[in-house]
Amino acid sequence: EWNGESSCRRKPSREKVLEKMQVFMDKLERHYGQRPIIYTSPDFYRDNLRGAFLDYPFWLRAVAAHPSKVYPGRKWLFWQYSGSGLSHGVTGRIDLNVFHGDERQWRAWLGGGGQMMADAD
Repeated sequence: EWNGESSCRRKPSREKVLEKMQVFMDKLERHYGQRPIIYTSPDFYRDNLRGAFLDYPFWLRAVAAHPSKVYPGRKWLFWQYSGSGLSHGVTGRIDLNVFHGDERQWRAWLGGGGQMMADAD
């Protein structure tokens, strides 16, 4: 993982990360016929993604504050606001997420094969 607790201390440069991500995302888009969603944590975003991939939907992990505080100016489609949720029928803690939109936008996103961008807050 890209964080301070990782046992891997050698990290590729931002340029190399962006290059490899673009190759991977292009392959995903060709195969599935739609843009992939980029999931990221604050550390990885800060080190690599700030200002990049502006035309891709983002799924942001921000458990300490609203995404507008952790990722200022970034448009997002999903927000993981907790990593310690509970749900009936599931043993242990789960991630909790929210869609950035109303019910109509949710249905449009589902019907459009996941092709929608949310506005930044």
